Amino acid sequence: DEDRGIIRRQRVYRRLLMTMGMYRDGDTEEDFAYVRNYRNMIQGELSEMFPCELQVHSSSAFLILEENCRLGRTFPEENTLSDIVLLLYQLLQEEIRTGRVEVPLDEQIRLPKENFQRLVEKCKEQFGVGFNKTYREMTFAEFYREVYDYMENLMMIEQAYGDIYIRSAAGKIMGKYPEDFGKEDKGDE
Repeated sequence: DEDRGIIRRQRVYRRLLMTMGMYRDGDTEEDFAYVRNYRNMIQGELSEMFPCELQVHSSSAFLILEENCRLGRTFPEENTLSDIVLLLYQLLQEEIRTGRVEVPLDEQIRLPKENFQRLVEKCKEQFGVGFNKTYREMTFAEFYREVYDYMENLMMIEQAYGDIYIRSAAGKIMGKYPEDFGKEDKGDE
């Protein structure tokens, strides 16, 4: 029985270790219950191997690595695409705070594709001067494809029925430039 015993345990650990997060849905209900019931044991076993913290929420679970821990691919990475996604999450969190975007009970935000594209476009317009030359000079279509592919590859988003579903990791992290970002140096005024 794949929903019990060692096979389920291996599947749960693999999902926690190899993905951006574990999300509760119809297909993962049993696995998510396992994480909730055995969170202390899982935390203990994994923290013996490397510095990490297991965070379990009502509809998601995340394995958070300490800053100096490098275990395969992590997010954020040290690249411009990671920075762009973090800045995009800042804009998304602002949309949530102002009530323009609602977070449903399952914490998975659903946006029409056009709204998601507008958010990515706003990110490029607002923060683009801080990106490296490659991303600054891309057309919006190229920029959007790069950001979308990166986020999809890391399982931060999923497209279905013409909508973009943004995973709950968007509520846990964001990036921000300093307050004086983009302002010209005024000298000794």
